[in-house]
Amino acid sequence: MRLNYKDMKEDVRKMAIALMIAGLAGYILESVGLINTSIIVAIGLTLWIFGLVERDAMEEE
Repeated sequence: MRLNYKDMKEDVRKMAIALMIAGLAGYILESVGLINTSIIVAIGLTLWIFGLVERDAMEEE
């Protein structure tokens, strides 16, 4: 099975940005607590960093 890593990386970055915006918006609207916001934003940042990793670096491991 072949995967298109370029498209997958773009999708991961978009999901990460959406998660961070949703977490921060929930905190601003006071519907989500600080702990939950921190968890959501941390997951978003992790996915965003994963989306930035180059394919060559992933193949070396």
